[in-house]
Parts: sequence; structure tokens; C-alpha cells
Amino acid sequence: MEKVMGYVKDALKVIMAATMVTMVLVVITSVLEVVIHGINLSKALEWIRAGLFITGSLGLLLSALFIIKNKTDDKMKYERQWKSKFYEFNFTTVLFIFSLMILFYGILFDILLFKITMVLV
Repeated sequence: MEKVMGYVKDALKVIMAATMVTMVLVVITSVLEVVIHGINLSKALEWIRAGLFITGSLGLLLSALFIIKNKTDDKMKYERQWKSKFYEFNFTTVLFIFSLMILFYGILFDILLFKITMVLV
């Protein structure tokens, strides 16, 4: 039961971190869009969606590269420090879940953009 709780705690930490990074990405892309195009809700949502999809996809690509690399390497350099933050997940798992969460938020923005464009059309 303790191992399951370790997985749940690690998953919640990753989800919270991905949520915070998503919020930062949303703010940055919104500000960039407003500076470049002015205030336009549908354009801002398109930029946010694109930024989240690009970030999540690059994270998944990076986690795939780490999976390939970990097949040949022994241990992480800072494994003791890592285990103090995440009890059960290794770096590749955290990066994979983190990237999936960012893509999930991108999908939510895509759905929101679709609903807004359906109302405006």
C-alpha cells in the first residue's frame, strides 16, 4: 500500500508541476500574441494551443530519447537527490507524464477554441 501511495504522490506532483508550467506558457503566449496581433480571443487561443502542442510534443520526443539512452546507461548522476523529490518515478517517467499533461491542456484549449469558433460562425 505504501508503494501505491508513493506512485500517487509522485503523479500528483507531476500533474501540479505541469499545471504550473502550462499556466506560465499560457501567460507568455498570450502576452506575445497581444503584442503582435492586438487583443483577439480566437487568435490568442490558437497561439496558446500551438505553444502547448509544440512544448508537449518536444517533451515526448525528449522522453523517448531518454528511454533509448537509459537502455545503455547505468544510473543517473544525481539519483539520491532525485529520490528525495520523487519516490517511485524516474526522470523519464516524470518527463513523459509531464509532457502528456501539457498536451492534455493543449487539447482543452483546442476544444475551447472549437466551441468559440462554432458560436461565432
